[in-house]
Amino acid sequence: NLAEVTIPNSVSSIGQNAFRDCTSLTSVTIPTSVTSIGMSAFTRSGLTSVTIPGSVTSMGQHAFSACESLTSVNIKNSTVSNYAFQDCLNLETVILGENVTSIGEGAFALSSEDDVTSKINKIISLRATPPTLASTAFNSSVKSNATVYAPLSSLESYRNADGWSEFKNYADVTLGVENNRRSKRRS
Repeated sequence: NLAEVTIPNSVSSIGQNAFRDCTSLTSVTIPTSVTSIGMSAFTRSGLTSVTIPGSVTSMGQHAFSACESLTSVNIKNSTVSNYAFQDCLNLETVILGENVTSIGEGAFALSSEDDVTSKINKIISLRATPPTLASTAFNSSVKSNATVYAPLSSLESYRNADGWSEFKNYADVTLGVENNRRSKRRS
């Protein structure tokens, strides 16, 4: 029945499977003292949103996979590991900080699009240079339907970068950030 966790500043690592299957866990505060999040640390938890601070430089595979209540993620500084957010069925918004340099295989994908279509409709990337993007990081429905918000001066770079060139919709990041603020005020 664990519903909320505030991890103290004395913690530097969240271990493998630490909060796995904590389905009542809807809120976690990860302090800037944390530098690593272990494999499957929050798999199948009830998180609704998560912010990964810039201090996190290592994220294990499946760290947040199958979090079905997760609707938004804000990754400040990390390599997004393979399958980190795989099968997060209700994920809508992905915010990538300016220091996110790569996004791994299946990072935000659904393992099967046969029965379910990804709900990701907004990818906000604050990085001027497009992060390296694995071809399977996002499902094809996301590439067709979601909007990638990137710095205006970098939009052409994103449109031409490996992986990113498969996305159909682009816009200036300032529009995505403003729209994100408006939708949070309404809720």
